[in-house]
Amino acid sequence: MFNFYRCFVPKAAHILAPIVQFLEGHTNKKKFHSSVRKSSEQLKWNENAEQAFLAAKNAIAEATLLRHLIPGAQLSLWVDASDVAIGGTLSHLSQEKWEPIAFFSMKLNKKFARAQDDSDIQKFLHNDTSSLKLELKPCQTSNCNLLCDTSTGVPRPFVPTSFRKLIFDHLHNLAHPGIAASTKLICARYVWPGMKYQIKQWVRCCESCQRSKIQRHTKTPLRTFSLPDARFTHIHIDIVGPLPPSEGYNYLLTIIDRFSR
Repeated sequence: MFNFYRCFVPKAAHILAPIVQFLEGHTNKKKFHSSVRKSSEQLKWNENAEQAFLAAKNAIAEATLLRHLIPGAQLSLWVDASDVAIGGTLSHLSQEKWEPIAFFSMKLNKKFARAQDDSDIQKFLHNDTSSLKLELKPCQTSNCNLLCDTSTGVPRPFVPTSFRKLIFDHLHNLAHPGIAASTKLICARYVWPGMKYQIKQWVRCCESCQRSKIQRHTKTPLRTFSLPDARFTHIHIDIVGPLPPSEGYNYLLTIIDRFSR
């Protein structure tokens, strides 16, 4: 009877959850004869099931009177969920008052409840999601402390507004790299809010870059080095870095012999 009128009862699945849990594993003998409990086994009615049964009776007696849908009326769908059930209410606006049209509720099985676990999302809602770790670090050239970001392993000073363009000009004017290279170069050393957007705009407005910009690029075919006759007659040198500091050093010098590589 309760299931027949459940569309009139708010939170019907939540009310019946203790009874459904109590009956789990006991199948209908008309469908599965092999799963019927033996005659000597009896269900033991417990306190939770009794309270759920009484709550279901009261809910039927106090069932909300549903309204017929008014064509063209404004509709509203309200939803809610708990650890055991989900539910919703469809209402329409009549004479500046929301009136229920239908209720929906369903008990969650274990697999669905695990899939909807949002514990990982809650930490982003209630905790600080900033990836920066700002700490005061002593300055090596003076007795003051600098506010630095330590999230990357290499302290990056937080740059005040008045010094940002100066730092960009100092690093960008070394070789006038493009947007991606300039962003990588500066972000590896400093940090400030909205720095990627500012660097992008400054590179686009660089007069020297605009003058030397190549409109048509030619692709040079790949070439190979000639093999020398002896070791250490030709070597290739490169610098790797910046890396996390190790004994005060941030770069590695790499040398490859062309003959014995």
